Amino acid sequence: MPITTTFVTTPAMVLRSYRACARRGYIQRLVITIGLLVVGGGMCVAGLAGVRGVVPFGAALMLWGAGFFLLRERSVRRQLAPYLAGEREVTVTMTDTEYRTQGADRSTSRTWTTFRSVSRVGDFWVLRVSPKMAMGLPVAALNEQQTAAFLELLREKGLDRTMSPRTAGTAIGGLRVRPGWVPFVTVLPWTVALFVFLRLVMGYIWPVSLGVPVLYTVYAWVTTVRSVRRRTAAELAARAAVSEDGAAQ
Repeated sequence: MPITTTFVTTPAMVLRSYRACARRGYIQRLVITIGLLVVGGGMCVAGLAGVRGVVPFGAALMLWGAGFFLLRERSVRRQLAPYLAGEREVTVTMTDTEYRTQGADRSTSRTWTTFRSVSRVGDFWVLRVSPKMAMGLPVAALNEQQTAAFLELLREKGLDRTMSPRTAGTAIGGLRVRPGWVPFVTVLPWTVALFVFLRLVMGYIWPVSLGVPVLYTVYAWVTTVRSVRRRTAAELAARAAVSEDGAAQ
């Protein structure tokens, strides 16, 4: 039996969908930007504390980091301009053989064999076609019965990646991040800031300036990944319960 749903997209939803589908590149840009801002800010603080000649370099790094992120975001918005003009009604139909979308001025149709995998990323189902191409479906567009039927269809097609601990993750700033990425997003900026503080502000020798941040990173990595895995286990159990309830009905 086909699964059909109709929903309305907004510019904000389109941007969130893009970030879910292209999360790796977005996270990399985010980490680079935060790192440059933290290092640049640390150098500026060191300059105010008496270290000579570092303020201009710190300011340049901060401008570079902000410009790097903003220019890329501007490029993305230009590419998505037709979808950011306003609200759009979209109808998605899933059958045993294909995945179809119908909009006001565009329609697509893909057989399930063209998809490599399907996983949940934040508030979207991401249907991956290739490493650089994917389609996003809002989780809220499907009710519980449709979600159960959708997951069952994915399992039949061998596309389900939502129940695998390796692909499950945690939400950070609207993104679904794998456990291995979490420390880079949440810990790395603080590690860099700690190194800058110890080396440039306090003037500690290199072994201390490097050793303390490394120990902090290892500790934060272990504790963060453990926390993510506990939340992942609870999330997987909840999804399995929803699937069983849908199948029973």
